[in-house]
Amino acid sequence: MFITIGCITAEAQNHRITLGALNTYFPDFSERRQVFTGISSNLSVIINRFSMGMNIRYSFPKTYYGRCRQYAYTDYTEKEVWVYSRGGLFSMTYDFSYCFFTDPSEKLSLSASGGIGMLSHNGYYNTEQFIRIYGGADNIHLFFFQAGYALQMIYKWGNIPLFFKLAGYAPIGKREYNTFRFSNYFSSELGIAFPLIKSPPISQIKKLEYQ
Repeated sequence: MFITIGCITAEAQNHRITLGALNTYFPDFSERRQVFTGISSNLSVIINRFSMGMNIRYSFPKTYYGRCRQYAYTDYTEKEVWVYSRGGLFSMTYDFSYCFFTDPSEKLSLSASGGIGMLSHNGYYNTEQFIRIYGGADNIHLFFFQAGYALQMIYKWGNIPLFFKLAGYAPIGKREYNTFRFSNYFSSELGIAFPLIKSPPISQIKKLEYQ
């Protein structure tokens, strides 16, 4: 009697974590071009060529010059004033991706993805002078939902799996009264991908036969 045993790790058990540096570019962020730098992380569950992931990004606070909106209690109208404000960005995105190319050596893979998420920004500045002038003032609060798309590359440089990602995002949420104008924006990420559980390629799996 022949018994054939094949050992294949289920693809549904494949996970990958990526950690990297982040640059976020706004063509129009309160009527100015702005670049925020920070860090990014992603946790993906891989099923064959498809994956589902959660992305968390944080950009460090920076000082920028922009136009904010103030409600004046002195004449009950909205005012727009220029201020130096300081704040960072936090975003979270859920996406679905598809690996459309893998070279025979499996050193290089390319994926395309799309997803939805949110972005939050709090900008702080000296509100004391505006309280004296207008009777009140609020710091800048920016929050919106967004749709995103991305192209990602993973390349195994020796034993180190590097990843590079380019993404674009379109705001789909509403602004609060004290926020400012903002545009679609783009981000780039560069870092290391860590496979937690990785099965070997199908071509490398050997069958054992016992008689």
